[in-house]
Amino acid sequence: MRETTGDGPPSRDGPSPRPLLLFLIGYRGSGKSSTARAVAALLGARVLDTDALIEEDRGQTIAEVFAARGEAAFRACESAVLARVIGEWREASVPLVVATGGGIVLDPANVARMRARGRVVWLRAGVEVLRSRIARDPRSEASRPALRGSSSVDEVDELLYAREPLYRAAAHHVVDTDGLEVPEVAGIIVESLRGD
Repeated sequence: MRETTGDGPPSRDGPSPRPLLLFLIGYRGSGKSSTARAVAALLGARVLDTDALIEEDRGQTIAEVFAARGEAAFRACESAVLARVIGEWREASVPLVVATGGGIVLDPANVARMRARGRVVWLRAGVEVLRSRIARDPRSEASRPALRGSSSVDEVDELLYAREPLYRAAAHHVVDTDGLEVPEVAGIIVESLRGD
């Protein structure tokens, strides 16, 4: 499927549609990275992960970036990476699926960029499901910081409550992931894009 730049469909005499640019948003543990890979495989698209790009750029885990520079500096890095990803997509003109960090929606400018250039899908999951997934992921505590001084599992209620309105406002589509396997979620996303 091909997408326009977010300015509406092109006219018959206008430029050809841009390739797909899809952003997956949602809380930590919602399955953004694994789902991005599955969707990209179905669509023959490239896949990028903003957290992985930050870690590559900084030579540190997300937790180390937070510890060394603080959340505000991390969020600035996140916004810069998002802008770079969009710029590279425009230049390369290839379909791209992007797994974003859970807090990318905290900056309204990030939301505006994603919505203007591509499609945004919120992978929604319940609190208990997220807690379970985070607790089962041994890399989560080591590589992703707790933001409220407690463990990543303990803070889910508070942060999810604060972020849900932001995810909702950012998303073109919402997929409830509770009880679904990654291939099922990917299939739902691909079908939703075909309906656009």
